[in-house]
Amino acid sequence: MIPIIPIFSLSSILKSALFSNTLSVCAFVTFVAVNKVWKDDVEANRPTSIQVQLLKDGVAEGAAVTLSKENNWTYTWTDLDPIHKWDVKELQVSGYKDPKYSSSEKDDVITITITNTFQPSPSDSRGPQKLPQTGQLNWPI
Repeated sequence: MIPIIPIFSLSSILKSALFSNTLSVCAFVTFVAVNKVWKDDVEANRPTSIQVQLLKDGVAEGAAVTLSKENNWTYTWTDLDPIHKWDVKELQVSGYKDPKYSSSEKDDVITITITNTFQPSPSDSRGPQKLPQTGQLNWPI
């Protein structure tokens, strides 16, 4: 005889999610959404698009997805197998510090927010720069 599991207890198990310090999501959900946030920059400094990769149990799953202004810097993967650990990783964006990841869960959807902070290069001409000394400081009389 097959044991009968009450649906409400199975449902509550499937809705739970565990997070590690890298925001790897061991989620019993079937949707993972990613949002991109830009901090401390102007739109002209941003790339026109970035790539994010869905990871299943730490291994790339499918092709990388492009986020851009056209899709409001967001994407949602659906129909994911709930028995696997799902992560999202941003591929390198030059000119920005390493991204910060945060996560939230609502209605069986894990939403991962990736925030990049602009890091100006040392040769960036933002603000006054000291001019090099040329010529003589003290003239003889």
